[in-house]
Amino acid sequence: MEAMTKRSTLGMGIMRGNTGALDLPREGVRGRESERAARPQVQPEIRSGAALKQRKSFGLSVFLGAGFFVVLAVLLMIVYSYVELTELSDSAVKYKAQIKSLKVEETRLINEHESRLSLTSVEEYAVTKLGMVKPEREQIVYLDLSGVDHAVVADNRERDEFGELLDGMYEKISSLLAYLN
Repeated sequence: MEAMTKRSTLGMGIMRGNTGALDLPREGVRGRESERAARPQVQPEIRSGAALKQRKSFGLSVFLGAGFFVVLAVLLMIVYSYVELTELSDSAVKYKAQIKSLKVEETRLINEHESRLSLTSVEEYAVTKLGMVKPEREQIVYLDLSGVDHAVVADNRERDEFGELLDGMYEKISSLLAYLN
């Protein structure tokens, strides 16, 4: 083995073998060895094959138990979502039935409203409730408006200039007072 020993170039230790590991001198290590000796050494517990199998089976049973609870939680969430879906479907069916009945009622109300606005119903209401009577032939007057329409603008030149001035001042003062109010 000494044939394989080489001195390192730093002079700090000895290299042994082809591993490249460096053996350092053990000068400062003695203090640590005394510390190790002062501490009580714990002997590793030697377990039998049955104890090792029991520990492995415990770890496996914890893993299986956790997996079982995760699967159970997922299944419960799926069942809950189906329950919610069923409830929503039932309420949708109820709302559709309610919409259908409201449309029937809307049609009935529209027909009732139109029947109240018919000419015969208005005439009947006027005669029975308001006490109105139909006019007799002598009371009916027909106007002929087939002629040409024309209009006459009255010329009001009779007013004097002073009256127009007073009217203009009155309009300005009244518009000012209206603006201030």
